Amino acid sequence: MSQLITVAGKINDEKFQRVCVAARWLTKEAEDRFDIRVLNLLPADYDLWLAKSLDKTGIIHKSNVVVLLGDPAKYLGGEQEFLDWARDRHGYDDSKTNAIFFKRMAKRAWEAHMAESGRQYAVMAFSQDEEEIGRILIEVFSDDCPKTCEMFLGLLTARRDEGEQAYEGCPVHRVVPGGWMQSGDVVKGEGDGDPGFSIPDETFKIKHDKPGIVGCANKLGTPHTNNSHFYITFAPLPFLDGKKVAFARVIDGLRVLRMIEKTKLRFERPTKTIRVSHCELLKVPTST
Repeated sequence: MSQLITVAGKINDEKFQRVCVAARWLTKEAEDRFDIRVLNLLPADYDLWLAKSLDKTGIIHKSNVVVLLGDPAKYLGGEQEFLDWARDRHGYDDSKTNAIFFKRMAKRAWEAHMAESGRQYAVMAFSQDEEEIGRILIEVFSDDCPKTCEMFLGLLTARRDEGEQAYEGCPVHRVVPGGWMQSGDVVKGEGDGDPGFSIPDETFKIKHDKPGIVGCANKLGTPHTNNSHFYITFAPLPFLDGKKVAFARVIDGLRVLRMIEKTKLRFERPTKTIRVSHCELLKVPTST
């Protein structure tokens, strides 16, 4: 009977790609002995999968790749533990392989995902009292809600120093622990600024089923009043389905969201100023 080996990791991580190469070698050399399942996950999806898989085990795992043996799954470890196991038990050795090979694999895998998705990607960085706290990577669902995404990306790439309404420099004016954070007041930065435009509810297709969902914060729940204000969820919030237009998701940087969620508050407002310090629309590679 073949042994199940589950390899899960972040597709843009060279250590995960190194383990994948070893897993493929094991499959080739001892095909009848192993049933290897490889989970190529986006960074945020990996964080969520890992938390669920190791729930109640007491195991603290910080690597971007994890290996589980058998069914029910038994924790083996990360990259080094798996490579040691493959070497000691089955003679695998990649010591002569240049590390740049795995870095290139990770880069190609990441670029392939972006190109094949047909979507757009943006970086948003945050600071607290002018000190950088981290960046998030946002996948924008322009295929599902193009008009909403066009508005969001327009504000994301706008230049405040050129007199334009822009996300760069906007404070995070509201934080609801266990719920969401809000930003995008490009006028006053306090949550009640009116940018002077609104767009209708485009679609409710995107569900609030995980942390990191990005959506339009409309005016006091009034339909068809979406503008520059946006929220990012800290948890699944199904009660927003059918009421708020979600149009993007955070695919890397859940750690940054957790830091913002844990900040000290006074009436749901951070006591230290958290703001969007930088925005950037990424150039998506062309699929070949």
